[in-house]
Amino acid sequence: MKNYFRLIFTTLMLSLLLQSTVTFANTQNFKDVPSRHWALRFIDSLKATEIVTGYPDGTFRPSANVKANEYIAMTVKALGYSLPANPNDWAKPYIDKALELHLIAPEQFKNYNDFITRQSMVSITMNAISLNEERPSTEFDQFVANDIKDFIEICDRAKQNVLDAYKMGVVTGYTDKTFRGWNFTNRAEATTLISKIINPSLRDNPKLDYKATVKHWYWVKKDGTRVFAETNIYKNGVFQLVDEDFYMPVYKGINVTELFEIGKYLNKLTLETGNEPFYLFSLGQDGFGVLGFKNKNDYIDIFKNNILFHDQTVMIPTDVELIVGAAAYLYADYSYSISLDKVNYDKYRSFIEKMIQFSFKADATKVIEKINNAIPVNDIELIKFGIGGRNVKISNTGDRIKIEYSVKYK
Repeated sequence: MKNYFRLIFTTLMLSLLLQSTVTFANTQNFKDVPSRHWALRFIDSLKATEIVTGYPDGTFRPSANVKANEYIAMTVKALGYSLPANPNDWAKPYIDKALELHLIAPEQFKNYNDFITRQSMVSITMNAISLNEERPSTEFDQFVANDIKDFIEICDRAKQNVLDAYKMGVVTGYTDKTFRGWNFTNRAEATTLISKIINPSLRDNPKLDYKATVKHWYWVKKDGTRVFAETNIYKNGVFQLVDEDFYMPVYKGINVTELFEIGKYLNKLTLETGNEPFYLFSLGQDGFGVLGFKNKNDYIDIFKNNILFHDQTVMIPTDVELIVGAAAYLYADYSYSISLDKVNYDKYRSFIEKMIQFSFKADATKVIEKINNAIPVNDIELIKFGIGGRNVKISNTGDRIKIEYSVKYK
């Protein structure tokens, strides 16, 4: 059915383009559209159509606001419909068609002559696109929502349409990662979205990393039943280790991909060259966790010998002076932790500083300075501060120092 709609759509668009007698002024001749204007390619893409045109004075007025009835008419035309004129209300045929196609809902607009907001524009656009294309999966919507600073301000009716528009590259938002859904739409923005309805190749490739695929290993009984408690597995000798693909989503609003990337970096710093890092990932009601070892054989040897292990991203089997963890649990304020005896700080100084630099970038020097200032203190001290988009906590219990910090917040 969708292929049928796509065929009809293509035929109608070709007919419109061939039959149009209206000359769309070359954008280079528009007095107010410079050659470097961000919307130039989208305005150009609508040449020879009656969907969007310039004004008699030679201007395009890209910053002029667009009314709801105007954008509805543009969208219906972009879908290939050429409707008979209504002398009493020019927009009524397009509004009726938009209602018929479910591009808009009844009573959605109090007055079709009002300026249209960005969230309403995107909703109409996505409803139009979904007539001919499948909507993307909602599996990782939370990841996209986390990347839109003002997502909570978008009206509930438009939220899913906005998420889908980001995932399909129909919109990208502003450079400050806001969407500004309640702002009015201007002609440049309207032209951009109309162009992306007609020509999917004009859409931006989403720059968000929705998920990372890793190999996950877990224990099963001989009958294939999964084992969650790994204690004394080898005493019974009835279990085997199997693997599966594990998809890293954002869980409980925490960017798990960041946890995974830091986990890989920790292994790069600490594990011997030539060994393949061996991860076990878990996702439960309370959150996400990762357990890492030097390699698969090392992990199996630990359990064969019933050696106590720690839930940590990187484990040095013969040396537990340093414990590094990464977790995204529902009630955890700090997702990364470095814990070690103070007497061993110099031994691991290079490793710790590299991890801090990887996480804090330009602010790493300030964080390292605070850590160094905390080490000589003998009494219990607690230092909390925010820097580089993260919350940091440094605790000193006399013999041991612990450095914790959060995932990067918006």
